[in-house]
Amino acid sequence: MALVLLAGWAVRPLRRSATVGLLVWGWLNLVGGALSVLPLPFLPFRPEQTLHHYAFHVVYAVLQIPLLVVTTRDLKKA
Repeated sequence: MALVLLAGWAVRPLRRSATVGLLVWGWLNLVGGALSVLPLPFLPFRPEQTLHHYAFHVVYAVLQIPLLVVTTRDLKKA
């Protein structure tokens, strides 16, 4: 999905739509992938989650920030 959106971003007529798509993709990855690890009592975590596991979710979240910043700036200047 990210490759399709990046390819669309490279094509001038599709750039704004692809930028919005990349922004949405970044937020989905941030919320769904990085923050989904929250230890909520109704979620069954088997095997038990470790600090090492949580640290990788933090890294995953931090790596979404450049995508969100770049796409937001690109949409503001257009």
